[in-house]
Amino acid sequence: MFRYVAQRAMTAALTIFGVATVVFVMMRLVPGGIIEALSGPASLQSPELVERLEEKYGLDKPLIVQYGLWLGNALRGDFGESLGTRSSVTTELIRRGGVTLELTILATLVSLLVGVPAGVFAALRRFSPTDGAIRIGALVFLSIPEFVLGTLLIYVVSTQGLGLPVSGYVAAGDDLGGHVRSMLLPVLSLGLVIAAVVMRVTRSSVVEVLGEPYVVTARAKGLAARSVTWRHVMRTALIPTVTIVAINTGYLLSGAVIVERLFSLPGLGRYALEGILGRDYPIAQATVIVGAATFVLANLAADLFYAYLDPRITY
Repeated sequence: MFRYVAQRAMTAALTIFGVATVVFVMMRLVPGGIIEALSGPASLQSPELVERLEEKYGLDKPLIVQYGLWLGNALRGDFGESLGTRSSVTTELIRRGGVTLELTILATLVSLLVGVPAGVFAALRRFSPTDGAIRIGALVFLSIPEFVLGTLLIYVVSTQGLGLPVSGYVAAGDDLGGHVRSMLLPVLSLGLVIAAVVMRVTRSSVVEVLGEPYVVTARAKGLAARSVTWRHVMRTALIPTVTIVAINTGYLLSGAVIVERLFSLPGLGRYALEGILGRDYPIAQATVIVGAATFVLANLAADLFYAYLDPRITY
């Protein structure tokens, strides 16, 4: 196990390094850099101003030197300062990361609490009207992008007077009740879409496992149907579901960009979008690296969880 984890950790480090290199280069290939954004039309009339700004932000150095300096600082946890606001990127990552992490965890919980029971229920009653209704409902939610679902939820809340905020963020330390209400719609916008995917994967996996010889044998021995389902079927059937949840971590992080913008949440997705649109290199690079690291670690955790679900899997 230790050797496997060490190998995966090495692979993860190389992956994140590759992502960091690609993002660093690509951000500088995009037309219209931060200097043009800061100086505006003056950049065309005053080359001296452009030179002073480039020297101030260290952009006058060769690209390889800029990369070496940035990478060395990043390895120490220092992602520099925003070129636009001069605020610490690391501080902003910590502050905003909590919002996105909470949104991702809660959306994942919603997807599991809705998708897994619905998938098992549909599998145990496959080809019945109930199964058909659940599958149609899953297809409907799969066909709706999270920002469209969020807009629909905003419309329903606004027109029905449900007392939920449709925009803005309240910190838990300021008002716990207000915090829960401010997070409810964003969590549902992401979680229900993922729940449809979880439901379909869980249903297919349970249907397949129900036909395995050891399940047929357990039933032939006279074990209760509930015991067979939850003790013998689910542990194996949940492996594809765990995989989907790990993969959807990346989807949740990308979907959070739109949802955080839609509901005015101060999270990493919105921060990344602001950095990319403003050609703010430190922000864009740091947020993409954090997203890549989260995705890699989520998949590593899923691989390790497989061994717990199925004793036949060893590393």
